[in-house]
Amino acid sequence: MTYSTGWCGAMNPADFPVEWANFAAIGLFIAIGFAVFLVPRSMVTKDAPDQKRWRDVRWWAIPLVLVQLGLYLLFT
Repeated sequence: MTYSTGWCGAMNPADFPVEWANFAAIGLFIAIGFAVFLVPRSMVTKDAPDQKRWRDVRWWAIPLVLVQLGLYLLFT
């Protein structure tokens, strides 16, 4: 496979296989799933009436990311 170069000598992104875009999107979904846990629990549950574990929205984000990832994999 030959790659064309753009005006600055860099590879043209249009020359990459389409699968790389899929891998990048899947990687972003997974990164978001991990990134939600960088926010401290005290900030997430600050306004909650109690500090119960089910009020921590970081844990709710994981199933949502998994559903989005599953739909993405299903329709690609």
